[in-house]
Amino acid sequence: MATNIPTTNLDEAAQLHQVAKGVTTYMAKGGPTVLLGTSYTPTALAALFNGFGDTVTAYEAARASLAQQRKELEQQQALIRKTLRAMHCIVLAAYWNNPAAIQAFGFTPPRTPTPRTGEEMVSAAAKAAQTRKALGTLGSTQKKEAIAAAHAAQETETGGGSSAASTTPVPPLTGPSATASTPVTASSAAPKPVEPSTSAK
Repeated sequence: MATNIPTTNLDEAAQLHQVAKGVTTYMAKGGPTVLLGTSYTPTALAALFNGFGDTVTAYEAARASLAQQRKELEQQQALIRKTLRAMHCIVLAAYWNNPAAIQAFGFTPPRTPTPRTGEEMVSAAAKAAQTRKALGTLGSTQKKEAIAAAHAAQETETGGGSSAASTTPVPPLTGPSATASTPVTASSAAPKPVEPSTSAK
């Protein structure tokens, strides 16, 4: 047996109302009807289907209204939030020295910083120095001094090495290598004249 099953709540509500109409039209003069172990008169059966159909219809109407309201909310929310932030800035600028007035608008007054005493500043500086010493970190001034000292040391090493290289005397070569490297000149290459022997006289 084929059954007509509704696919949406509104379709179900329409079907329930149609069933109630059929009960009123064709079963009003009949006796009670037993469904799932419960006996219903024609009037009670029609009221059952009409009642749940009305509930489903009202639910779908409320859900559609909620969806429309949510859409309108999302459209207005971005603009309202920007406007609220602008209003917050105006209130703070106008009543910056009047915390009660700022609170009257529902905003939180800005915190007023409490100036530290001399003892607190000395204690904070000592604590910071202990922390840097424990962690081996340097402050900005100490870093600059360390970098400048490193550059000065590097320049000193570079300058001392070049001057030492230029002033160090080079020892003369000795041994066979010195003879081999001696250049040949015209005077050294010419043969020496032969002196006359005394025996020939």
